Amino acid sequence: MAKITILYNFLGKEQNGYTILFFGIITSWLDLVLSLEQD
Repeated sequence: MAKITILYNFLGKEQNGYTILFFGIITSWLDLVLSLEQD
């Protein structure tokens, strides 16, 4: 998840609050999906 976090931080600095929120939800969902697939 480190690469996605870096991408999120980069996008967060370049975009507005709504985009930050959107990417936050997407990254959280991806993190959940990946953790479920690993089990």
